[in-house]
Amino acid sequence: MKAFPGIVLMGIFSAIIINRLWSVRDPTLMGDITVITNNSVIEKYLPRYQKLLGLDYDGYRNHLYRVLSFSIHFLHGDQTYRDEIATALVYHDIALWTDKTNAYIEPSVARAKLDLGITQPNLSLIEDIIYWHHKITPFKGQHAQVVNAVRKADW
Repeated sequence: MKAFPGIVLMGIFSAIIINRLWSVRDPTLMGDITVITNNSVIEKYLPRYQKLLGLDYDGYRNHLYRVLSFSIHFLHGDQTYRDEIATALVYHDIALWTDKTNAYIEPSVARAKLDLGITQPNLSLIEDIIYWHHKITPFKGQHAQVVNAVRKADW
């Protein structure tokens, strides 16, 4: 067990180094950020989990708004996929509580699909955002710009 803190520090250090190696600094992102404090999609889906989240509800809700704000900022204010991003964010970590597991990515995707149904527009984008939000290297695929904006915003 004594090696555990060293492993954690090594992981953090590795993530920082990889971030520096694969990040492209965009000078157009140096301006002010618009902080989003209310979103109808988040307020539609998140309250279903308020009782389950308990004391973590406000912290998780604030996390969603922080990530949404930075995601839109990284997309240079493009609001095209704002609803899909907000929807994915509600579910991106939810299985930590619903399934009580640290292996929460796939159960979070499954929970989103269950709640949203298969007719949800852009369901594949929502799934990709949830599934790849902890990917260290850039996502390559359909809607890569959106997935990568959320991925970076969640760091």
